[in-house]
Amino acid sequence: MRHPMLRLAADVRTRHLAPALFALLLSACGGGGGGGAPPPAPAPAPGGPVADGGGEAAQEALVELEAEPAGPRCAAGGTRVQSGIDSDADGVLDDAEVTRTAYVCAEPVSATAPAWRAGTLLSTDNATAATMPDVAANSAGETVAVWVQDGQVWASRRTGALAWQAPQPMSGPAARIESPRVAVNAQGQAVAVWVEVVPMGGYRIRASHRPAGGAWSTPVDAGASGAWMIKRPAVAMDPAGNAMVLFSHFDSTGDQLYAARYTAGMGWSPAVSLASGVTTSDPQIGMDAGGNAVAAWHVSDGSRTVVRASRHTMAGGWAPEVDISNPAPASAVGQPRLVVAEDGGAVLAWAQEGGGVYLRRYAPATGWNPTLLQPTSRATSGDLALALDAAGRPAVAWVQWDGAIKNLYVGRQRAEDGWEPPALIEFDSGEVIQPRLKVDSAGRLLAVWQQSNGTSYDVRANRFMADAGWGLPAVLETSPADVPAGSPQLALSGDGTATLVWEQDAAVWFGQFR
Repeated sequence: MRHPMLRLAADVRTRHLAPALFALLLSACGGGGGGGAPPPAPAPAPGGPVADGGGEAAQEALVELEAEPAGPRCAAGGTRVQSGIDSDADGVLDDAEVTRTAYVCAEPVSATAPAWRAGTLLSTDNATAATMPDVAANSAGETVAVWVQDGQVWASRRTGALAWQAPQPMSGPAARIESPRVAVNAQGQAVAVWVEVVPMGGYRIRASHRPAGGAWSTPVDAGASGAWMIKRPAVAMDPAGNAMVLFSHFDSTGDQLYAARYTAGMGWSPAVSLASGVTTSDPQIGMDAGGNAVAAWHVSDGSRTVVRASRHTMAGGWAPEVDISNPAPASAVGQPRLVVAEDGGAVLAWAQEGGGVYLRRYAPATGWNPTLLQPTSRATSGDLALALDAAGRPAVAWVQWDGAIKNLYVGRQRAEDGWEPPALIEFDSGEVIQPRLKVDSAGRLLAVWQQSNGTSYDVRANRFMADAGWGLPAVLETSPADVPAGSPQLALSGDGTATLVWEQDAAVWFGQFR
């Protein structure tokens, strides 16, 4: 039985997509994150011809997927991929029209082969809805998850292959709790922050700490409270147990961006303002091994959108904010993604509508280096994910409009200078949102995203193996198709175990790659 065909406009997509796609598939032959549930999924776009620049209808390139049984081409079976131009425009890839055949082979299944494990319920007491999950992991193999349920923040942890501990509430009931975030360091110390709506009105940032192997502390205010809205905190932790929280606080002049520092053994300092009088959203923060921090955020001042950043040092505090995406282009600038390395270096990535994916590196000795463009990308200004390998080389996942649907691509920087061709890592007709990306010490890339199935959204994943390339996408949740899965968050521990958490059907679920 043949799978539905993927239609590609010959003049629009085959030049850009087909070479990278087939190179990817051939290389694999023989081997192998906001929050809230998404809105109702749009219906898949029709695959009609696409007009070229002169207004004439372009011929379509069709890609047909068909199951390949186990045999000499693929020992464990796989997928045969055939492509060609639909010369007679009948919407069917006839045998005479096939010009290329490739095979994506499944990996032989063994007890020790790395694989995605099926989704399992994490929030075990589901008398009330569980939402807004987050997850963090450390190099020692510990994973910590938090979520909102019954007006409280709940948490659970696991180490290595051990089972999750029984979920426990870390906060008392509140009128409303939003956006819990968690961080854990290599020593097993953890910090969680969240937004709490107080009974008499107003908002505040609350925080709880947990010593290695211990219990969560009584929550305290973390730097700010007020009658105006507080939203979208970000949190980071250093090896000594110090932490930093970054959040936007709306008042009569607009969103103000604040940061507050936690000093181990002393508590939270008063919040300081990093930006004011502008609209900020989706802040990012990371800390290095010395306790220094880098923060980045997206700003709109009414006439342009830019990415800005600031660095905090133990000796000098926060430096003045700088425009990272300056000079601002006419196209829209998307939300930034930030990764901070232990040595104090950092990489910041963002997308520009119609302009591609841009990156800038920070080095403590030289500051922000010139902007780099990830070549041949045509990213939207929205969803983006960033990861660094052990050598500091970036990999970026982005959502790209390909004329009919939004697809997911990944670009990797090679060991030498330059970038590998972008890889399309999913082959479905449903649009993609909310990509997540991690890379482990062995150089394996793990990508997770949400994708429309026509009536709802699934959580899906794919992985890159150095000796086999990208595999086939896998659906990680098995609930009915009309029950959307949302808020996927991904963490990678030092033992190579990737943990994904998401919300679905009023519960929090997890899946693992190990």
